[in-house]
Amino acid sequence: MSVCHLLGTVVRTNACLLRYRTLLAANGMVDGLSDQPGKLQMLLEYAAASGSGTFVSTPHSRYDSPIDAGNDDWTVSLSFSSCISYIVTKPTEAVAEIYAAPESPGKRNMRHWKVPLDIFPGESNRAVAVDPMQDLLLVFQRDTSMECDVAVHIRSLHDPWTPHPDAALPVVYAAPSLLILTDISGVQIHGRLVSWVQTSYETGFDSQIEVWDWQGGKMIWHHQFGVEVSFTLLDAAHIVATSNAWKDLRVFRFDPPSDPGVDVLRLNLPPGNLPPGNPRRLQESSIPCPSPNAPFWPDPELRMIVLAYIEAQTSKRAVLLIPYATFKRLLRNRPLLQVLSPLQHRINWRDWEHGALRLSLSAPMVGQPWNVYQYHSYGSRFSLLMSNWSKFPRSSTVVTFDLNPWAEKYARSPRSAVDMPHLKDAWVQDGRRSSARPSMRARPRSRTLSTTAPVRTTKPMEGSP
Repeated sequence: MSVCHLLGTVVRTNACLLRYRTLLAANGMVDGLSDQPGKLQMLLEYAAASGSGTFVSTPHSRYDSPIDAGNDDWTVSLSFSSCISYIVTKPTEAVAEIYAAPESPGKRNMRHWKVPLDIFPGESNRAVAVDPMQDLLLVFQRDTSMECDVAVHIRSLHDPWTPHPDAALPVVYAAPSLLILTDISGVQIHGRLVSWVQTSYETGFDSQIEVWDWQGGKMIWHHQFGVEVSFTLLDAAHIVATSNAWKDLRVFRFDPPSDPGVDVLRLNLPPGNLPPGNPRRLQESSIPCPSPNAPFWPDPELRMIVLAYIEAQTSKRAVLLIPYATFKRLLRNRPLLQVLSPLQHRINWRDWEHGALRLSLSAPMVGQPWNVYQYHSYGSRFSLLMSNWSKFPRSSTVVTFDLNPWAEKYARSPRSAVDMPHLKDAWVQDGRRSSARPSMRARPRSRTLSTTAPVRTTKPMEGSP
């Protein structure tokens, strides 16, 4: 009886804190570093905005005016770090414009920086990457003055003329390889780590993945593959890679350093939908990391790895969503320095399919020639952009799936109708799963969902993709 009385006292005296903590979990968030007042109200406003499809916009758009000779060479790329930024490169103007989401979830103003590219001497600018949380700007250039493939300038994002204060060297030079460098892609930043892949198309498809400590100015790990690969930074110790020629995902450990050519884990892919030779690509990852001023932030433990592919049987686009927790569980008992036999480190699809979600990306409406592209995850949410099939699309729709298991539990609570009313469409009353907002259970069976079923979307965006 005394225990019940004590519990009742705790609930009454800490009602706001308990509600805030519950809503953090239901929204896939963790508490931020700042101690500012009004966090509960900010979280309620964020939940209402994200549930209604409210999006942050910027007045700067490639499609504000017709494409002409002055802007036909513009390119748009994404940058993956503590958040996902997008970069508009304008070669004629020698400028890169960088846009990032607001520092605090729920705010409406995009962050914007303009970087003059002509301050970087070199043959050409191959890539630009940023991490706003660390005020980090990386500019990759093909190097011709030394026996190296690429020079990486490490600058302050707010002051591109100034080397980053945390970097031991203002420029690092990537180690020479046997590749005839064609492209640098897949740049991903996480804390002191930066990783990328160098690709050569002149000597046949060939790739080299490199992991660097940009603060110390030294290479941590690299490996040259005999085939074209895609990869993602899994955490501060592992990367996961795949190739069209492989039948699996391969995890490599770089901390502590190990043999670059020896992977520590192989996950077989679904043999029916993903046989060797079938096109597939691992999407780059952004591992959420809060700024000091953020009241709350997406929980990095709920993030997922996204494998985009073409279904062999239907020729439709599809994705395999794999929570980070799945990799973490499978790697938990892997020996750090012991070399494993192929049988010891390979896991068949049927033994890990319960930890993944297959999503078939078919057209949202019958008879509508829509294209599905640009699919990426952040925290527990996965979004894809669907646009009518044309060179200059007139309308687009963003679809977001939430794989947060705590949202599933909260959706069954009567309180969710007050705090997060958009969850009411995610579940039918008898508890069976609805395709409107799929969510992962702790150990679910493998599922395949299709976007032809009703899904929660933002409002269609007219006039811009």
